[in-house]
Amino acid sequence: MKRKDILSILVPLFIFVLAWIGFSILHNVATSTISQTLSTQILPIAPNFDTNTIDKLKQRQNIATVYQTTVPVQNIIIPTATASAVTPTPTPTITAQPVSTSSAEQATSGGSLSQ
Repeated sequence: MKRKDILSILVPLFIFVLAWIGFSILHNVATSTISQTLSTQILPIAPNFDTNTIDKLKQRQNIATVYQTTVPVQNIIIPTATASAVTPTPTPTITAQPVSTSSAEQATSGGSLSQ
């Protein structure tokens, strides 16, 4: 490529990158996520911590938690599943029994709207 060809690619690319950065900054300024009322309510944290309490916390003893074990991992035996535990038992089939009275079997004549 000639020098003019490379220059004709780099100049528009440089302008495009500058425009992209400028519009990104403008977009971030225009679409702030903190409202004006909320920003007045936010107060900075005062840096006066109680160093004596922090020193006492650092001097605490580490206590072993209940869920930790002293048994080495090599000595733990994991039982394998047996064939009866894996094979599911079939569920019995349920047949619906009709629930009706003897009067339900008698046919009646349908009613009419005119009497």
